[in-house]
Amino acid sequence: PFFLVSSVIDEADEISVSSGFIYKSNSNVEVSFGSKKFYLFPYDAMAWSNKKGDDIDILKEMQKTSDLIVSGVTRDGKLAIDTYSLIGFVKAYRKMQEVCRVQ
Repeated sequence: PFFLVSSVIDEADEISVSSGFIYKSNSNVEVSFGSKKFYLFPYDAMAWSNKKGDDIDILKEMQKTSDLIVSGVTRDGKLAIDTYSLIGFVKAYRKMQEVCRVQ
């Protein structure tokens, strides 16, 4: 499983997630920060936000909280829940922005 933040030139940064299995088609993958929730669309073993605004909002939440939870349903109907620590995320995200900045 992994949660990835990608720097995209001339656009908002993008998030994606894989829980290590193929997601059930026509399901949602939930990213939650306590009571605040976002829904991603899955394709095979990856999931992405539905719009750039969600990427921006998720990244803002990641900078304010200490962990995030990803919940997804496998293609055979089992629920999987992964918890990611965000300790150190702000520093790492700022470094990515600095290094990936177009010169």
